[in-house]
Amino acid sequence: MEIYLNFLPLVNQDFQIPIFTKECSDGSLENADDEFRYKLGEGEHRKFFDVSFSEKEGFNTSHIGAFENLNLTKQFILNKLIERLEHGELKDWRKPKKTFSREVDFIVDMHKEGETLVCLSPYYLSAKKQFGFIVQHRFKAAQGQIFNREVQRLSLSLDAKYRQNRFFYGDKFRITNNFISKFLPKFKNLTEGVEISSELSSISSTTLDIKKYIVGNGRVANSQYMGIKNNGPFERVNGEVKFLFAFPENLRHLARDVYLGLYGKLFHGMFPGLNDMFGVHISKHNVTHHVIPDFDTNGIDTIDAVAKQLQGAENNNVIVLAFLPSSLSEEENKKVYSHIKYNAIQSGYLSQSIRQETMGNKEQLKWSIANIGLQVFCKLGGTPWLLEPKNKNCLIFGIGSAHDKNPDGSIKKYTAYSVCLDTQGRFYRVQPLSMSENKGDYLTSLKSELVQTIVNQQNAGINECVIHVPYKISRDEIEAIEGAVRSAEGNIQFAVTVLKVNTKHKYFGFSAHNTKIPYESTLVNLGGSEYLLWTEGLQFGKEAVNRRVSEPLHIQFLYRSGDDWRDDGPYLQDILNLTGANWRGFNSKAQPISVYYSTLIARFMKRFIKYDGLSDLSLINNEAVKPWFL
Repeated sequence: MEIYLNFLPLVNQDFQIPIFTKECSDGSLENADDEFRYKLGEGEHRKFFDVSFSEKEGFNTSHIGAFENLNLTKQFILNKLIERLEHGELKDWRKPKKTFSREVDFIVDMHKEGETLVCLSPYYLSAKKQFGFIVQHRFKAAQGQIFNREVQRLSLSLDAKYRQNRFFYGDKFRITNNFISKFLPKFKNLTEGVEISSELSSISSTTLDIKKYIVGNGRVANSQYMGIKNNGPFERVNGEVKFLFAFPENLRHLARDVYLGLYGKLFHGMFPGLNDMFGVHISKHNVTHHVIPDFDTNGIDTIDAVAKQLQGAENNNVIVLAFLPSSLSEEENKKVYSHIKYNAIQSGYLSQSIRQETMGNKEQLKWSIANIGLQVFCKLGGTPWLLEPKNKNCLIFGIGSAHDKNPDGSIKKYTAYSVCLDTQGRFYRVQPLSMSENKGDYLTSLKSELVQTIVNQQNAGINECVIHVPYKISRDEIEAIEGAVRSAEGNIQFAVTVLKVNTKHKYFGFSAHNTKIPYESTLVNLGGSEYLLWTEGLQFGKEAVNRRVSEPLHIQFLYRSGDDWRDDGPYLQDILNLTGANWRGFNSKAQPISVYYSTLIARFMKRFIKYDGLSDLSLINNEAVKPWFL
């Protein structure tokens, strides 16, 4: 099946580039704003040159082919695009503000809330050996504009009726096509022999295997929900459970509705109840209620006191369901939510927060009650389902960071940790790696702790360890991670692979289907070991779309130990599988949990590290088994 990438190739790929060069004599990286530094030449004669695209004193005139240096060619076509726009009639565009930026913004629509932009950035599509431009749509909110439903609609998250945008792909395709037909003709001829095509580049795709869920009695199912409903969960909760419903007086009705929903009485058609679905007993005999007097620190701490009483000397399995009113501001909500979670982790019980704003009426609650039940079950230590893995006896470490920043954006404190999983989606632990206010000390500790983490798996009976790195990890951190793998290799008998899993990137793609949505599990090779993977999409034989489909993942192999001939397929299949291992919801499958769980933990850690007396990561190190962050 063909996928149409958001990429406009050049019509002709074989062209000469006039440049002016001067050989670098000192090897320094300092050069003028209008100069660039590239390696030119062939073989052993290849060396660094300062390059200008305009005539300069002391520089020699030269011509090179487009494929001699890919980065130089991308800079050349970007320069020609800007020159063409500067001398053309089109006014609604902006050149890159910073020298390292490579995006040209076109304003295709204006609103009081902000601007609808289409951005062009130079790109080389290795799989097809094509130079051209990535075409990205985005909405830029006006300065001071609050995030509201209108901003969500203009960002295409919501449709014209402010519902979840099922037509997200079609809307993006329409905006892209309008740009190509109305804007592109005014500048597509960049220079003699260099022209931008008016058609998106198409590329062949393959599909990975569909996800298979293992539920109760080892049964395999295509659906998590129906699999558990018919066979029970993979692993039940041990021991009895005590529930504490904590709410302000004005939310007593919501607490009652949630109780009836979890009991299976209120929304039985949507969720049969904790007992019937997961084997977790809930009744008036194991539920205690507590009215929260106020949402200041003292009021919140009364929840902690009651929960500790319920734990008792036997350390009973206790979970708090805390109900937060809509009268709390967004910032107040975050503080209360984090404080409840912080107390719960320190004291050894679990917590589940429920917001009036998102579940305040029965219609909202009806669609959420099954996911509330799922999260409660998992936090109590149950395993609802696992996945059939491609790589067996393999551990996956998702690397996360939660850096504390100053008001000016500089980093005040560096923090990193790992989330340990296996390829079936079983959660093991959150493990601290490094925390420091000094970047050098942070990177040194990150490397040494990761080395120890890898070496410690030597006797774990595994064949391989795979590290998933999220998009926000810096280049310095990636180098520290790669250095750790190299240092550990001499002390282990298993292979290690490092992958970068990007959830925020510049790539997109459309199918030929009238919805423009690719099928779930569609895989596109961008060249080498770089891929786009659709973890959501159309279902074969069931092309109706009832909710917004997420953008694809961008996956890049960064490092492999041992034999580098290993097939990429099993690693990609495991990433797809891990998108189905998200225990936060039955239909949450946009991101692999190795990345998603790291994101959830980062949100808490940014709050936790500000608490007095918490100078290290011992808090999360104590919580080893249960996924408290769901």
